[in-house]
Amino acid sequence: MDEWRIKRIPYDQFGHWKYQRIYGWGWLSPIGLFALIIGTVGLVANIKIDDGWLVGMVSIGFIIIWVGLFLNGFSERKSMSLVDAKCIDVQVNHIGATMKRSADWSVRALVEYEYKGKIYQSTPMPDGYAIFLSQDTATKFSGYLLNSKSIKLYVDPKLPKRSLFYDLNAV
Repeated sequence: MDEWRIKRIPYDQFGHWKYQRIYGWGWLSPIGLFALIIGTVGLVANIKIDDGWLVGMVSIGFIIIWVGLFLNGFSERKSMSLVDAKCIDVQVNHIGATMKRSADWSVRALVEYEYKGKIYQSTPMPDGYAIFLSQDTATKFSGYLLNSKSIKLYVDPKLPKRSLFYDLNAV
């Protein structure tokens, strides 16, 4: 049923340099990717270097990528402002599997908040919806959003329509 009644509110043009940003220690991921690629190419091409070094480079590259992704998420939220928002509308949807994710349940919310004296509406999260493993959890979260007088959001100071839920476990 991949149809959405609530349309995603983009926070910037897709592909624009501001669309995806790397925060803080997130720069480790490209360095790890470089190490992973060099080590893999070395192993596949059977370069005359000790295989232990190449396997170590692949392993360290893999670890650095994941550490960079984790630290990027932490740094991202640290650079954002915490605001109170009101949920205007919410929709629970079953989304099909793609190359990047399995079939899961998702919640798209239309929220309204004030930031630096202006009123904004957004659909929080990078893809405009939050993903849950079960329909029950997604339904509980949507009920929480609709029944709360106020919910917490992280808002990007440079792109105020870009927001993230403060807590997805608030059910």
